[in-house]
Amino acid sequence: MATQKMDTGVVTLSNAIGMEITPYVKSGDTLILGDTTYDITEIVADTVSITPDDNEVNTTDAEFRDTPLFENVTLGKVQFAATCTDFQNDMMKAIFGWTEISQGSGQSAKKGVVAPLNYQELYCAIVVKFANRNVILPKVKMNSKAVLATLKTGYGEGQLAGTAYAGYVAYNASGDPAKATTAHTTWGFLPTDMTYTILAAEPAS
Repeated sequence: MATQKMDTGVVTLSNAIGMEITPYVKSGDTLILGDTTYDITEIVADTVSITPDDNEVNTTDAEFRDTPLFENVTLGKVQFAATCTDFQNDMMKAIFGWTEISQGSGQSAKKGVVAPLNYQELYCAIVVKFANRNVILPKVKMNSKAVLATLKTGYGEGQLAGTAYAGYVAYNASGDPAKATTAHTTWGFLPTDMTYTILAAEPAS
């Protein structure tokens, strides 16, 4: 049996350097990845987290031995969270699902945003950037909220949150998208110099 010593090529994920969020949009009845990516800069330190829930283990015990007759393990869902301090209209519309309202027209129009009365289903692709890796979540169902509290000593917070769903990542295309290999996943770590594309749906075979 071979032993592989893991003392070279160590990959440490620390000190994130950026985060990009691309909302999905509706095209008729189809959900597609939108054309606009938001480079979120105003993120509170140490608030970005990507945390899988504990796996769920279901077992059926055996009468005459300690090992179970049956064991089933279900992977825990991956939860994303981050806190931002930016309440720009574009951010609130695209990532929080708020609605823009305006008075007047043209450059002098005064624009604000209002919260929806009901939950607005919203999916986003999220990339958290590090010096040596991009952590990708191809499809996150967002459940974010705006919180205003402790405003004398603190600030309003946009609490970004969501649950990762399985999405598609195309890679190894060699310049021809039709030849790309596709991974179906909830999240992954990719080298920063790796070329990939997040897809809204499984590509046609």
